Amino acid sequence: MSLPTPLLSVIVPVYNVAPYLEQCLDSILSQSYSALEVIVVDDGSTDGSGAICDTYAERDARIRLIHQVNAGLSAARNAAMDVMRGDFFVCVDSDDWLPEDALEQPMNVLSANPLIDILELGYTEINCRTGAERLVLAAGRELSSQEALQSLAALSGVTGMAWGKIFRTATMGALRFPVGRPYEDTPFIFEALTRATRYRYLSWLGYCYRVARVGSITEVYDKRLVYLFENLLDLEAPIGATSPEALPLLHETLYRRLLIFSLWAMRHEKEAPGLLAALRPYTRRLRGLRYPAAPLGERFRRTLFLTAPRLFLAMKRYTPAHS
Repeated sequence: MSLPTPLLSVIVPVYNVAPYLEQCLDSILSQSYSALEVIVVDDGSTDGSGAICDTYAERDARIRLIHQVNAGLSAARNAAMDVMRGDFFVCVDSDDWLPEDALEQPMNVLSANPLIDILELGYTEINCRTGAERLVLAAGRELSSQEALQSLAALSGVTGMAWGKIFRTATMGALRFPVGRPYEDTPFIFEALTRATRYRYLSWLGYCYRVARVGSITEVYDKRLVYLFENLLDLEAPIGATSPEALPLLHETLYRRLLIFSLWAMRHEKEAPGLLAALRPYTRRLRGLRYPAAPLGERFRRTLFLTAPRLFLAMKRYTPAHS
């Protein structure tokens, strides 16, 4: 007797994406893996996206449609998670889409491996300004929770994006995104990894991701970037209570991203005026925290950056960007 096909909840938050929405929904509904509930949350759209959602909901019974007053991406995703019924769930942003046959093989892997709680897929990045495409596809690997957290912290494989990952509802379904702030994905992924038994990267193209779209949060970095650090810092108390061994990796996640974005802000001062000044206070907040063991050179670099950021950045200003 064959086992029942697991239900996959596809979470699609929608806000003013009328030019892209049909492509997104068509790509989901045409998947060869058809055991889907597609939870579409219209987050107070004003551009006709809500009407498109209505049309698709009337056309396909797998769509569960929620209309709500605009409350932001996190609130829209959370609204879907509050009602989802799937054994697994995946987030698809409504200005992106899924390639053909994106879900069948990943769901087969998850069904056959009950210890895998998070499955990450490769993706194609499409630049809206130039039309250029870039494949992001690494070798497959499986990691423990701790190993995956180390990879996320070090920016060495596991990404901080909520899309392009399939989550097991039994272990991840109670998580929620921080509401009212952008840059919510990395904190969600960090907390999810602390709950995971195993993480797996599947070398399989499962997502098409638009970058440089006018109006998107990642079109250009600005002072809103501070919310990435606020959201991560807000995890200290819950992680300290449930997974204290992960706190040094949370601090490393903060430090590495603060370093990278500070360097970016320094080198793009005309594009993002005031961003470097907005980031600088976080160097003080990250001093004296516990970090994972590291070579002497890395410890010196971290100490110099956190205790004397102006000096550190002045030194970097006159060195190559890759140093």
